[in-house]
Amino acid sequence: MLESKNNKPAYVIAVASGKGGVGKTCLTANLGMVLISKGSRVCVFDADTGLANINIMLRLQPRYSFTDVLTGDKSLPEVITEGPGGLNIITAGGGIKGKTELDLYQKLVLKENLEQLQKQYDYLLLDLAAGIGDTVLTLLQAIPTVLLVVTAEPTSLTDAFSVLKLLKQSNSTPQVQVVVNQVENDKLAAQVFKRFSSVVKKFLDYPIEFLGAVPADNTVNEAISIQKPLMDYAPDSNAYLAMRGIADKLAKKRYQANGPVLFKNLVDPKPKQESIQKTVSDISEDIEAKKPTSDSNQQQQTILKDDPIPIIEAADNLQSSVRKMHLTEMKQQVEFGEQRKDSVMVSAKTTTTSSDKNSHEDELLTSIRIAAMYGDLYSE
Repeated sequence: MLESKNNKPAYVIAVASGKGGVGKTCLTANLGMVLISKGSRVCVFDADTGLANINIMLRLQPRYSFTDVLTGDKSLPEVITEGPGGLNIITAGGGIKGKTELDLYQKLVLKENLEQLQKQYDYLLLDLAAGIGDTVLTLLQAIPTVLLVVTAEPTSLTDAFSVLKLLKQSNSTPQVQVVVNQVENDKLAAQVFKRFSSVVKKFLDYPIEFLGAVPADNTVNEAISIQKPLMDYAPDSNAYLAMRGIADKLAKKRYQANGPVLFKNLVDPKPKQESIQKTVSDISEDIEAKKPTSDSNQQQQTILKDDPIPIIEAADNLQSSVRKMHLTEMKQQVEFGEQRKDSVMVSAKTTTTSSDKNSHEDELLTSIRIAAMYGDLYSE
């Protein structure tokens, strides 16, 4: 198993955007490649549970995805794919159980595995889905460092504003670092960030930081079309040089970070730990107690003694059974918690009528503020 350099936990970064098409996945993949070139151990987790595509961008064909971990069919190391230059990739699978949002049980499994990944790498980059879905918001609340990718387009900026607004409303304030992507030049990037940050400060009172800008560059699209990292296709391009500068800033921030990410907000409420974590030995004892006691058992033992293949298969089956029983136990606890939560919600339903009007008024005020933001952003 890999170990993070200097026993320091991975610098965990959630890469997000308000809308699609801003180059978020391309930036994530290429930042990972730059960090790898500097001697770091990097894992990119494509956390878009609906449309994971980083494997396509890097011309990879993973045999397994994180979906297989959720079902208990595979362990975490089995779903890690080695990409170009030694970059490790985990794909969400392009649709988990036919939906784009994770339930509480799946979030619990995700939390455990993110904690494990954090011990193995120097950088863990989570490429989130675009927008403000439930899973995206949950991950943003759980990870203290967010890299927010925007462009100079009004739709990109207003959608990014909406992401920050939801974070503010959820009382979660991760450190947000903004990258202005696909921009004409550094001067325009500085102007876009200045106006965007002033609007965020004015309406949300939320501090954000300018991490850097990546210029619009045809070589980026060319590299994507032939499924190659930019450092392999055009290492002297303006876009790649800008990405190297951003990676340098991330490297400095990593050594300023204190302690591991605990992912506390990923699962709430959290089921009791002692009722969830059934040990492997306990599960093995359960399996042993259910084994048949007939003569067929002796025949199986004879086969195992003479042929090593069934031994390997038996070990794999035992590991799979252990994982599935562990996950089943977890799911039962989560379902019990959900039932209790539903009963509380029903009893409290009669008290929410008065708050609906306030919610509607808040949405109306938000629309007015966004309209005002357009003026602030684009007025001379």
